[in-house]
Amino acid sequence: MVTAVLAFSGCVTPEEKTTSSLRIGFQPSAHHAAGMIALEKGYFEDAGIDAEVADIYWGGGSPEMEAMRAGEMNVAYVGISPVINAIGHGVNAKVVAAAQKEAQVLVVAATNGTPDWTYTQPSDLEGKTIGTLTMGSIQDVVLDNWMNRMEAEGKLDKSKVSIKGMGIGDMMTGLNTKQLDAIYLSEELTEIPVIAGYGAFTNLTSKETYPDHPCCVLLVSDELIKNHPDVVKKLVEIHINATEFAINNPEETTEIVNDFLDWEGHGYPKEAILRGLKGEGPIPIGFDTNPHHITDATMELVQVHYERGYIDKPLSESDIFDYSFYDEIMQERGM
Repeated sequence: MVTAVLAFSGCVTPEEKTTSSLRIGFQPSAHHAAGMIALEKGYFEDAGIDAEVADIYWGGGSPEMEAMRAGEMNVAYVGISPVINAIGHGVNAKVVAAAQKEAQVLVVAATNGTPDWTYTQPSDLEGKTIGTLTMGSIQDVVLDNWMNRMEAEGKLDKSKVSIKGMGIGDMMTGLNTKQLDAIYLSEELTEIPVIAGYGAFTNLTSKETYPDHPCCVLLVSDELIKNHPDVVKKLVEIHINATEFAINNPEETTEIVNDFLDWEGHGYPKEAILRGLKGEGPIPIGFDTNPHHITDATMELVQVHYERGYIDKPLSESDIFDYSFYDEIMQERGM
């Protein structure tokens, strides 16, 4: 059993505060724009909900889920793979809505915008070092699963490819200093090295590695669902409305995400967010709030996690999803 994926100590879940207040976890990605919009534009306040940012996890979904296990948040915008790992290791929470799908791409190291090497086929990765988010992230799982499939088809010797899990900042530094040959990451984040000239897009995107795969979701603690279902329903409706705002208002959403994450303060160009939101790169962000749209692919990923030893046993659909809030809202809207 691989235990490094989610470094939970012991098996006793800490007692959570029984509260209707929302403590929301994020990662530095426009994939989580709905929650940022809701906070910045006062959607929660208008709905009579007390909401605050638990933290922004630049290291990826695994440390975010460790923090949820510790009771530091009761709501999380997070990738589906860390969710599978977390629930498989005893975190009591459910996916109540999707956030978006796909949107991952391979970017190779470049010099002044000119690629240092060219990707045209899987075997081109042999001898290369590729950075992606930490073990158990959606990027790690999707890329590794695709590499296994390519090896089975005789198109790649996986043993000749070095995959390094790391945070976003380390990926940017590694690509810029040529310590990494490529990174596999969310599209709007890969815009950063492309705009700066030390990265170049390839045609290897989620459309090839895992078509229509779920990426980020809205995860809510079982305690909040059980004790404050009215708040959870409002949260899901706010998430849906804020996602529609992000789709229809990319310029204003860019400003919100930039300010929320102090994006430019980290040395990243605001243009990267806007290009991602407008879908001007090789693959769009793919906003989609309907959890039913990600069920089948999620259950496929559960099996992948089990086969890799990330979880002890396969999870059921009901272990992961609670559709009731989304379905009730859609019914009320006549949809």
